[in-house]
Amino acid sequence: MAQQPLCCGKVAYSAHASSILWATPTGNYVFVNGVQSGVGTLPTGNLRIASDKVNAKYFYAADGNSFYVSKDGGLTLAISAAISNNGANSIKVHPAVVGDVWFSTSSGMYHSTDFGATFTKIASVSASYAIALGKGTGSYPNLYAFLTTTTSGSNILALSTDKGVSWTQINDAQHGFGAASANCLAASWDTVGEVFGWWQYSDHNRKDNLHYDFQPHDL
Repeated sequence: MAQQPLCCGKVAYSAHASSILWATPTGNYVFVNGVQSGVGTLPTGNLRIASDKVNAKYFYAADGNSFYVSKDGGLTLAISAAISNNGANSIKVHPAVVGDVWFSTSSGMYHSTDFGATFTKIASVSASYAIALGKGTGSYPNLYAFLTTTTSGSNILALSTDKGVSWTQINDAQHGFGAASANCLAASWDTVGEVFGWWQYSDHNRKDNLHYDFQPHDL
């Protein structure tokens, strides 16, 4: 295997783990059955990347106001949708539905059901950051996000059980968080309503890494 740049970046595995997309601040690479090649069709920088969880040919990436899609296992990616925003924050993909993609930005939240070819803006959201999908009680997973809704007026951690039509705030005065854009979020596929958050809290005298496990009774 060729020598790699000494950098971390982000990785996304294809649905069948036959290829890996690696985005670093200085370059983008794809590994197909262990063979490395560069991905010159993507810009370098702070990319957000993800893979389709059903169709191994599809990868997704976002940078600035552009959303990129690969149909060939990450070898090439092309701009699929130009979305008006001032920052790409997170891409999350449904684990069992092909082509079902969520995209969060600093100016809203978007949902695609056609591999990112088109997106529908979620009307209730004015800004969104980390997002997660997890087990719910309905036909569609629970959707969690650090976001600002059109009615909240500030960043909250919230749950939607109707694909973003409405939101229920999870955090309270005892469970605040720092800058929403720096936070991470994950949700359980085994337990309904279980979501995990990680963030940094800071004041004039301290800086701590905190996490909170929001159990079902908190919802």
